[in-house]
Amino acid sequence: MAILQNGRKIWPNVWLRSIFTEEGETGWRTCGKQKAPETYGHAINQLSVMSLFLVNLYNQDAELRKQEIENRSLTENVTEYINQHYADSLTIDQLAEQFFVSKYHLMHEFSQKTGTSVYRYLMQQRLHAVCDLLGRGTVPNEAYLLCGFKDYANFYRAFRSAYGQSPREYARAHRKAAEEPASPDA
Repeated sequence: MAILQNGRKIWPNVWLRSIFTEEGETGWRTCGKQKAPETYGHAINQLSVMSLFLVNLYNQDAELRKQEIENRSLTENVTEYINQHYADSLTIDQLAEQFFVSKYHLMHEFSQKTGTSVYRYLMQQRLHAVCDLLGRGTVPNEAYLLCGFKDYANFYRAFRSAYGQSPREYARAHRKAAEEPASPDA
């Protein structure tokens, strides 16, 4: 039951755009009870229609994410992302790809607005999280892994540089401070 429109056959009950009609031109495929005749390449045609649909869906999602990101400043988005994902393995390239900018633009904009580099901000967040864990009683050998550091030597060096003491000394000092009773005000 084909209907002629502009000299081409189309099928009624249309809802999904097809790549090819039976003549090989762009047209419409039927949906429901009336189906286009099984022709050579029909299965490939159906797969390509589904592929186009999925690509279009992905592109729409990426466009929505991009619009949401553009509504806030780049620096706000990056700092929020780092705060949520500091324990993951993050690189400048990954962050730039996540926010649809070049890595050079990201680094320049971030350092201009925050006064620190992306890497230093990430390290500060990781070290702050380690201190929080150490204060709760987590041993340093576990805390550094939970906060995104890959090896203990780099973690130790960064911690000692930032806080002037080793992670174990920091944990002991916080344990002692928590155990000492608060002095009553006289």
